[in-house]
Amino acid sequence: MALLDRRLDTWGYRAAASGVGSLVGAPSCLAQESGGPAAACGRALGTDATLLDHLRASLDMAACETAQWASRLSIVGWLALAVASVLVATLMILWAFGKNKKKNAADGPMRRLEEEIAGALGRPGLRLAAVPAEIRDLEEATGNLLAENETLRRDLKDFALHVRRGEGDGIESLVASAIVSLRAAHSGAEMARNDPDFAAVDQAIGLRAGISKTIEELESLAEVENPGMLLPRLLENGQLNLALTVAGFLDAYFSDRDRWRRLRAGCRSSEAAIVCALATLGVDVTFAPILGVYAPDALPGERVPDRRNIRKIPAVQRRAARLARSLGDRDCLIVDCHVPGWISEKIGQRTPSLTIFDRSSWT
Repeated sequence: MALLDRRLDTWGYRAAASGVGSLVGAPSCLAQESGGPAAACGRALGTDATLLDHLRASLDMAACETAQWASRLSIVGWLALAVASVLVATLMILWAFGKNKKKNAADGPMRRLEEEIAGALGRPGLRLAAVPAEIRDLEEATGNLLAENETLRRDLKDFALHVRRGEGDGIESLVASAIVSLRAAHSGAEMARNDPDFAAVDQAIGLRAGISKTIEELESLAEVENPGMLLPRLLENGQLNLALTVAGFLDAYFSDRDRWRRLRAGCRSSEAAIVCALATLGVDVTFAPILGVYAPDALPGERVPDRRNIRKIPAVQRRAARLARSLGDRDCLIVDCHVPGWISEKIGQRTPSLTIFDRSSWT
C-alpha cells in the first residue's frame, strides 16, 4: 500500500484507480462515474468488500516473498564473502611460504659463509653480526702484541749487552733472562686467548695474572743489593710456583696447540732460567712428572687434592680420563703438580705437591 501511496502523485489518481479497479474486477469504475477518484473507487469496492481484503493479502504475500528473497540474497552474500576470505587467506599462506622458501635458499650460502669466517677466526659458532667486534678485538690484541714485542726487543738487546760486557753476577743475568722469557710467555698468552680451552685454563690456574705477578716479583730483586739472598725466599713462599710448574702442565695437555707455541716456549725458558739461578745458589728444584704413572708407595711427592680445579678444564679432563682407562687397580696417574719440591742445605728440602686422578670426581 505504501508503494501505491508513493506512486499516486506520479501516475495520477485516475490511472491509480484504474489499476486498482482492474485488480478487484471493476476496471471501468472510474470511467462510469464522474465523481472524484475516491468516490468512484469506493462505490466499486462496495459492490464486493472482500476484494479489498484479497488485495491486502496479495500485497502481504508479495512483501513476505520479497523479504525471503532478500534474506536468501543476504545468505548468499555472506557465503560469497566467506569463500573470498578463504581464498585470500590461502593466497597469503602460499605467498608467505614462497617468501620463506626463498629466504631459506638465500640463508644457505650465508650460513656457510658465517661458518667459514668463524672457523678462520678460531671462534666456532660466531655469528656474522659479532664479526666486526671480534675483528676489533683482534686488532687491539695485535696492537698490544706489537707494543710488547717492541719492549721485548729492547729488553733482549739490553740483556745481550749486559752478558757481553759481563756486567753483574750470574744470578742477575739469569733473573733478567727469566723476566724476558715471562714477558714473551705473556704475549704468547694474548695470542692464544681466543682458544676456548685457553680461557678455561686461564680461569682455573690464573695463568696471565700469575705470569704478571711473577714478573713483578722478579723485577723487585733488581732493587736490592743481593738478589741471590731473596730468590730462595720467593721459592719458599710459593711466589715462584706458577713459573716453575706451568710449563710442564702446558706440555702435558696442550703440546699440540700451534697457537700456544710461544706461550709454552716462554714458560719453559723462564722455568729453566729460574731453576738454573736457584741451582747456582745451591737449591735443586724437583718436580713430579704430569701424566706419569706410579705405584701408591712410589709417588714422587705429597698427594694433595685438586686445588687448582684443573678437572673442570674440558681438554684436561678428557685426556686424563682417556689415559686412566688403561690403568691397573693400584696405579696412580699424576694429573697435576702445582708446587715444586727442592733440596738444599740452606733452606732444607720439600717434596712436590701432586694431584692423583680420581675416578669418582674426574669421570
